[in-house]
Amino acid sequence: MPVLRSLPRYNPLRPERTTSANSVTSSRNSCSGSATSHQLTGERTPDGQWTVRPLETAPYATRLLVRRPASEAAFSGTVLVEWLNVSGGPDAAPDRMLIATGGIRTPWTDVPAATLSGLGQSGSFFAFLFGTTEPIGLDELTRLYPGGPADYLAKFTIALDTAIAAGFVLADDRAEILALASMEFQ
Repeated sequence: MPVLRSLPRYNPLRPERTTSANSVTSSRNSCSGSATSHQLTGERTPDGQWTVRPLETAPYATRLLVRRPASEAAFSGTVLVEWLNVSGGPDAAPDRMLIATGGIRTPWTDVPAATLSGLGQSGSFFAFLFGTTEPIGLDELTRLYPGGPADYLAKFTIALDTAIAAGFVLADDRAEILALASMEFQ
């Protein structure tokens, strides 16, 4: 049975922001228990309904970040669970559009017109390395960039210049990147 413990409230990769209109509280917790690995005994079918058998167990420990309205009266009861990808070592929590937070920032992650995922690609083993790109719908683009394409490009330019200053993008590529960005908001 999993054991849940409360941890100190601190996350250097994702500082909390609280505003009077959207007051949020957060708590860090840990959860530990025993996990069972499984082995595929049948075929991998497209529907994901596969036959497996249990193999061995091993202890696990993970962390949970719980964010909720500070006012219990404002809490709807809906719970969203975010998977924290720890494949690269540190937790990489995605934002509400499933774009990773933290790490090396580029204008495509900070001012998105599409979501990028390492999941969802099919085909040979090599194809799995490329993931997928899903354009953001016009309704969401309009919400993110109320001033339309000019608003998008202004924000993208600021993010690009920040990435150049941080050394993540070459200054020599700036004009070409901005030309590509001008075609993103369609």
